[in-house]
Amino acid sequence: MIPVVTADQMRSIEELAFKSGETVESLSQRAAESIADEILRLIREELLHPPVAVVAGPGNNGLDAIKTANILANSGISVKVFSWKRQESNSQQAELEDVLDESRTILDGIFGIGLSRNVEGEAAQIIERLNSFRSETDARTVSIDIPSGLHSDNGKVMGASIVADYTVTLGYPKSGLYTGKGPESAGVIVHKPLGFTIPEDFSPLAWGFTQNEYEVKFPERKVGSHKNDNGRLIVLGGSLKYPGAPVLAARAAARAGAGYVTVAFPRSLYYTITSHLNQETVWPLPEAEPFTLGPASVEEAREAASTYKALVVGNGVGREEATIDFVLELLGLPGPEQRRAIGFRPSPNLPKKNDKHQIPPTVVDGDGLFALASQDSWWVSTPQVQILTPHPGEMARLVNKSVSEVESDRFGMSVSSSKEWGKVVLLKGAYPLIAKPDGKVYLLIESHPEVSSAGTGDVLAGLCGFFLSLGYPAADAAQAALVLGSRAASIASETVSKNCVGATDLIDALPAARMSL
Repeated sequence: MIPVVTADQMRSIEELAFKSGETVESLSQRAAESIADEILRLIREELLHPPVAVVAGPGNNGLDAIKTANILANSGISVKVFSWKRQESNSQQAELEDVLDESRTILDGIFGIGLSRNVEGEAAQIIERLNSFRSETDARTVSIDIPSGLHSDNGKVMGASIVADYTVTLGYPKSGLYTGKGPESAGVIVHKPLGFTIPEDFSPLAWGFTQNEYEVKFPERKVGSHKNDNGRLIVLGGSLKYPGAPVLAARAAARAGAGYVTVAFPRSLYYTITSHLNQETVWPLPEAEPFTLGPASVEEAREAASTYKALVVGNGVGREEATIDFVLELLGLPGPEQRRAIGFRPSPNLPKKNDKHQIPPTVVDGDGLFALASQDSWWVSTPQVQILTPHPGEMARLVNKSVSEVESDRFGMSVSSSKEWGKVVLLKGAYPLIAKPDGKVYLLIESHPEVSSAGTGDVLAGLCGFFLSLGYPAADAAQAALVLGSRAASIASETVSKNCVGATDLIDALPAARMSL
């Protein structure tokens, strides 16, 4: 896996290289060769076009940019260079306009990871002009290491920031590319390692992985095996508004290879749900009222779940008060009467009337997370809850923060929550991450905008449940689910337009995805 680092961590890695004989000049030359190779590749594939306007700043990124310009020019590419220097007078705007004239690619080398204060004055004007030129023309922007003006650790826009189409990140990927405004500022992120080595005891902010670099170990179906030997999973969810959510989760698990999958739901949804299932079985549950689960459903739901290897709960289950009570009691929290007692705090030693049937290792998604967020210290009494799969809005509710606060600190918020709760947190987003209670973080460093449609989160939850049902540890189950889902997204986008990929396309691609891993 690839270390994802902060600016300080990257500087410490560079210092080790310098102590081993590396020089600034040789490192800059290698960086420039890597950047030029990527630009030339994109030009060959007609994703970029010359002429190239190289905009260099006063620091190391500027040096890399100028060296890159020389390599491109020697390769026959038309290049103009604008070198900005900090000064109080003699505006360089006219010179910039001359360089931009007729350019179709901009190479941004103004600021790098050393930026620690807001961009102001002429520097901000230059960044704004580069962005406006990009939006007014067919020009595309490539940033060196990190878009100028973006904080390399937290993805905060420091006054003004380049909006890039591609970012060639050097050495190791910087955390700010994947949090805050990073994903929308960086465009497609290309990693160039430059040959650095790290100490064996190095602890990066996160470990990055892709679908090609993480090996998913699928157990083979043995001769004489039974359907229950190959993953036995129950998915509990569904409501009048969202009857399809548990269906998508269950079908995803089944198509990924689960031997036996059941959908449990409010019994009023029987005909709606069964009309979309084939190999999956069903368990209609008693209702508080039509289409709504409630406390009266808990005993049968726990009895059903107790016979499975894993449970996925919350997909489209609804947010009615009775349903919230149902979810909490199902997961091991006290019933509504005890829970609403004045001053009550959950206790792991509190006797429960439903101890007769224990639920299996559990994934909580969707409305199940909404229910958990309604209860203080819910994690104390839910030992079987192993994986939470929130999107940023659900995470914000769980930690009582705003969505913007979560997005600006995806790493820190996930790690602190996972440690406190003792659960694996899979925080969805442009770059999903997995936080473990021991503080380790795993980041999917490839993005799949084609899956930004309703129902794909249910597919991911179903895949997490599938791997849990095979006996995977929680963090491994979450990581394997991301890899398998990412491969399915890649395959689906080759079959239909990337702009048309939906949850059912992902499900249909899962067998081919599994075969290719």
